[in-house]
Amino acid sequence: GELPAAERGALAAGRLQGSLRADAAFQLGVWRSQGGDVAGAREAFARAVQIRPDSNSRAWSNLGVVNHQMGRFPAALACYLRALEIPGGDDPTTHFNIGKVQQDL
Repeated sequence: GELPAAERGALAAGRLQGSLRADAAFQLGVWRSQGGDVAGAREAFARAVQIRPDSNSRAWSNLGVVNHQMGRFPAALACYLRALEIPGGDDPTTHFNIGKVQQDL
């Protein structure tokens, strides 16, 4: 669903901290992606992985997806591989996406 306006505002103002801030950035990325704003989604997912680089496999995977959509194939592959390194990130969809992006390299 859509990130509530208050959370979007707090995220934009930088008032959320730690994992809550990473979760808000991730949700903003999902919201933007669903709305067709691939560049905005990329920015939000990149913020989420910057905040929590070692524990946010879904954000890494989604960052890979938007990089792939934007034609940034090496970056997409790097994101997918990073997602697999995180405990709990060994997801069949990520393996499938790796195969897809390797075809485009």
